[in-house]
Amino acid sequence: MLVYTGALQAAPPVLKNLEPHGGQTGQTFALTLVGDYLRPDAEIITTLPVAMERVKRAPDAKDLHTHLPLMVTVRADAAVGVYPVRIRTADGLSNVMLFSISDLPEVTESGANETVAQTQTIQAPVVINGTLSAADQDHYRLSAEAGDRLVFEVEADRAGSGVDPAIMLFDAAGRELAVNDDAPGLGIDARIDMVIPADGAYVIRVHDATYGSPSPNFYRLKVGNFPYCEGIFPLGWTRGGAVNVSFVGGNLASTGHASTGHASSGHASSGLEPASLLLPDHGRWMPVGLETDAPRAALPFRFVVSQNPEMIEPDEPASCKLVAGTVINGRLTQPGEIDRYAMAVTPGQRLRFSLDAASLGTSQLDGLLTIFSGNIKNGDNNQLASADDGRGLDPRLNFDVPAGVTEIVVAVEDLHRRGGPAFGYRLCAMSRDDDFALNVESSFVNIAPGDRTPLKISVDRRGYNGAIQLALPADIADITAIGGAIPAGQNEGYLMLSATGAATPRSLELPILGYAGPATKQFSRTATGRYAETFPAATGVPAAVCAKKPITVTAATRTVRLVQTFSSKVKFTVQRDNGADGEIKIESIPRPIGGDRTPLPNGVSGGTATIKKDTAEAEIELTAGETVRPTRQTWLLGATTTVAGEPVTVILPKMTLEIVRPFAVEILTAAPPVVPGGETKLVGLVRREPQFKQEVTIAMRDLPPTVTAEPVTVTPDQVTFEMVIGATDKTELGDIKAILKATTHMPGRKQTKDYELPDLETQLEVVKEIATQPAKAE
Repeated sequence: MLVYTGALQAAPPVLKNLEPHGGQTGQTFALTLVGDYLRPDAEIITTLPVAMERVKRAPDAKDLHTHLPLMVTVRADAAVGVYPVRIRTADGLSNVMLFSISDLPEVTESGANETVAQTQTIQAPVVINGTLSAADQDHYRLSAEAGDRLVFEVEADRAGSGVDPAIMLFDAAGRELAVNDDAPGLGIDARIDMVIPADGAYVIRVHDATYGSPSPNFYRLKVGNFPYCEGIFPLGWTRGGAVNVSFVGGNLASTGHASTGHASSGHASSGLEPASLLLPDHGRWMPVGLETDAPRAALPFRFVVSQNPEMIEPDEPASCKLVAGTVINGRLTQPGEIDRYAMAVTPGQRLRFSLDAASLGTSQLDGLLTIFSGNIKNGDNNQLASADDGRGLDPRLNFDVPAGVTEIVVAVEDLHRRGGPAFGYRLCAMSRDDDFALNVESSFVNIAPGDRTPLKISVDRRGYNGAIQLALPADIADITAIGGAIPAGQNEGYLMLSATGAATPRSLELPILGYAGPATKQFSRTATGRYAETFPAATGVPAAVCAKKPITVTAATRTVRLVQTFSSKVKFTVQRDNGADGEIKIESIPRPIGGDRTPLPNGVSGGTATIKKDTAEAEIELTAGETVRPTRQTWLLGATTTVAGEPVTVILPKMTLEIVRPFAVEILTAAPPVVPGGETKLVGLVRREPQFKQEVTIAMRDLPPTVTAEPVTVTPDQVTFEMVIGATDKTELGDIKAILKATTHMPGRKQTKDYELPDLETQLEVVKEIATQPAKAE
């Protein structure tokens, strides 16, 4: 448990930088966490294989809450890779930053190196920790001998940087020898592999490919003769199983074997033979990298672990049957190659096909997925459907089997007709009957007693279009969830999370469940999210139960009825804890409910108030314009103050904002039939909002020339009205559509235009004669 003394704190910590972003195995060095709202006694949460000591600091140090210095020693046997680092204070979790470990010595970019004349001299092997500002170009000079093989690799995007790196290599005369932007197996990171042509000096230039202003803006330039590969095969396997994995491409002429990295268990065999990996029984992926006697610098690949049965394509894919629910791991080893799989289907069957390749970072395949009718042997297939990467990196295809089709052929190819050992894929067909997937958009969440934290969940509907109820597991007793209803057909919803007053401050993983279907056949799915990209074994959203916020703001009402052209006020009171005596600003915040996310409807003004220092009350005034559409919606408010120089924000319980018209007109008694030359009477009602005290004029328009109706003025003290309608003796028999128009003049409005209600429609009937009922006998 964390114990805090001194000033009351309330802002969760934020990490902005690590200094440096990487370290060498077996070495001791200073590591500083840089950010906001840091605490000297913060808990550091990391999987780094290091011994760590805090550097003692003076209590009055100016950067006490922005810099957290440490001395770390990396284990000599630490696996090469990137490791998450975050901190937790009593006020919550921070975001994650990644720290990289390799076998190479580390240096930091120093001085001006923006031109060839200002290069920084380096000596391989080395890792340079640098940064790039807008249009920045960093230059490094090293000496090399003819025949030396050097790898120049920039690690940025894979380590969490916003830099899209490009790298160039020049000789001493300034001639360009090599250039690279995106290298195979590195995503958008860059690599040059060069055999040095002659003794002499060489210059490496690193810049952002777009010459933008990336954030974060760090990079790590690795220079040395270290082994690397460009892909692996297969790209994944079943949880808890074992599989042989091969490394492909790169400079693998040297010996090497697989390493399961820092996030899994297992073993690997030596040499260039496929490595046998033992897979964990949980999680979504595991790191798998090369293990060599040479210096290790290449980051591991992400190897998928799934809950599905898996197989590797046979030598002849045409002989392989694709079965729903089973993943086929295949690859296109030759340019222009097309893999085809037969699949038995049923007319009307609803299927979802996925082809995973480029999105995994372990394949160069730009996939194209095509479905044909018929079978592989007859050769007269007709194309039924096709998909490439669309808006993502890999194809997804929903397919309904047409009538009369009992067998299909599924074809996999590269969109550009390429192929090779690194063109692997994972092909899977799944049933789309009554299924969906949930995705959590937040990578972590902080929850405080009395506060409310909205957690957005999006839905990928895979055949199920009904309602979904989001919830927490029943065994999480001290965290409450409100809302979470996702109506049928909608694709997002929110849980409002809070903690009970007795909740213990701690970190945890928070599973989010979605329940669907009727009570007799209810089923559930567990949400996943971006957090799994950093924490492969996570079972839920990383969360922290925080200390209670130092202010509690309460509204006098939970429903606000706002009348067009009028104002309404809502009173708020605050309870302050020790130290929270400053101003508190209350304002509308965007609504986390699907559709329109604006804080208030267009045409509604106001929505803010300030509770002044040492006071406990304030009012928010809202004013609705005439054109605001009558509606009923959720209204969210946040209250922000400053405690000990740090911002504190709490979200108030959700309120309901109901916008209504100032009055309504209702027809109590429809006009009885009328004969030509006669009269009839319509009886109505004016229903007023309490603020509205004006006269209302009611007229009937669009009548034929032979029908008249005198306008009626309804005074503020009247409720009902009568309108006399006359028909001349030339009025034709039949039904007449009558339109009532209600108009008033609002105080302060210009005389040229009055407020009008939408038209109210009724009907008149003109008859030849009006039947009379005979008098009843006594």
